[in-house]
Amino acid sequence: MRSLKENEMKDNGRKPETAGANPTEIDACDSLGVNRTLIPFYAFVSCWDEIWKLQIPGNGQQPISIPYDFIPILGDKPTAAREAFSLYQQRQMQRLLTIIVLCLILCLEIQAQNTTSAPLPSCKLLNTGCSGRGVCQENGACRCFPGFVLPTVKRNGTLVKLRVYCNATISDGQPFMPPLIITLRTEIAVLNFVLLSLISYRLFLDFKLYGSKAHVITKISLIIIGLETLLLFINNAFDYWGTYGVLPPMCYFVFHALCDWLLIGVFCAIIFHWVNIYNSTVKSIRQQEMIKKINSTYSKPVSVEDIVRSVTFLRIFRLPYIAITGVTFIINLVRICVTPTWGSVDGYAIWYKFFNAWHLLLWGLFGIGFAVYGYRLMHVMPLAASKKIKRVTWKLCIVALLCTINALMMILLDSYQPVFSSLVPSVGLITRNFITFNVRTMVAAVVLDIHMPFTKMKTWFNGSAFSSTRNSSGKSGNIAQPQNFELATASTFETKV
Repeated sequence: MRSLKENEMKDNGRKPETAGANPTEIDACDSLGVNRTLIPFYAFVSCWDEIWKLQIPGNGQQPISIPYDFIPILGDKPTAAREAFSLYQQRQMQRLLTIIVLCLILCLEIQAQNTTSAPLPSCKLLNTGCSGRGVCQENGACRCFPGFVLPTVKRNGTLVKLRVYCNATISDGQPFMPPLIITLRTEIAVLNFVLLSLISYRLFLDFKLYGSKAHVITKISLIIIGLETLLLFINNAFDYWGTYGVLPPMCYFVFHALCDWLLIGVFCAIIFHWVNIYNSTVKSIRQQEMIKKINSTYSKPVSVEDIVRSVTFLRIFRLPYIAITGVTFIINLVRICVTPTWGSVDGYAIWYKFFNAWHLLLWGLFGIGFAVYGYRLMHVMPLAASKKIKRVTWKLCIVALLCTINALMMILLDSYQPVFSSLVPSVGLITRNFITFNVRTMVAAVVLDIHMPFTKMKTWFNGSAFSSTRNSSGKSGNIAQPQNFELATASTFETKV
């Protein structure tokens, strides 16, 4: 910034004075290599141009320093002073800070490499066998069977999971787990023991009254659901995923996996019962046709063409259920084989997703297809048979709905590939088991109610319902049959319609 006197001299075309300096004058340009001329403090700007010429060469480099003047007042006289702001010093400071930051980053990187460069322990190299309760995967980590988890140890004050062992259970370190497990096991074991006893009694009556060749579909469905209740009873009465050491973990798993398929098998068997009801209806309609020929005033509720058309459709309708049941049986066999042997991390993850998605899609389609076509076909049934078929249809819809909910919960509460990251594996497993085991028990109860209605249980246990008489030849035989079969065969419907 130039002084007022200098501005006035420039306006008058004169140069600033350069001689006759008094003692307050300073050597403003001597240190910068400019002409060593004493310049008054109010005229130091006269050498500014010369300074710029020295500090800013023609090649466009940045100036090394920028001078600035100030006038401190010492006593009564102002004294001119000059200092220089060095850009070189600032750049040096920036370089120093940059070097320090880079050194810190390098140290942190070396420390991080030191902490992660050590190879992780491998169950293959250590040959741990995952304690016999899991699968050693290709990445060296164990995939534990349900009910077992990786043990946790404390190292340097930090909890670390040992990836090469599966010798810890879901109840270890979880004080709330043992009571929940005991409650679940007791409930399922007691309920399935009662159901197994009733199913065995119902199956005994069927063999005693009709022999081994009659009511084949009824016997098959009762045997399937009885086998499921037996497996549920064994698993829960003796162990829980092998954590108690009574059953081997894979034995428990095989029983558990078979129950999934048995639910589908019993549903398909009841579909065949449902179709048999329609087949029996055709015979009843033929009887109505014969009655109409005798009595012209008799009016039939539906036409023979409608019934024949519906029965023809049902013969095709049950084929997809048979095919899907067969495919699902193969899928469950593959599941039993690959679960204890597959060591590929990505491969098993894909398979696991496929299995859960398959069961969810299967039960969803089973339920929707049966509900839609079952409702349409009920309208062509005679009045006497429509009440029974409606009850059976609703019960089958309940079975499909329960199994669909169970398949959905298997995905949402999964601990191997969790949908909710905050879900504790032990909590997810016990919750899934509560839902799955109770759904299977309820399905068994619904199927038993179809063949042996609970509302008429007294009739089934009343000895007078089964009377024995002698025929004319002196031989005795059972002529009375159990009352009110919910799913009757064709001969039963012929007598009622």
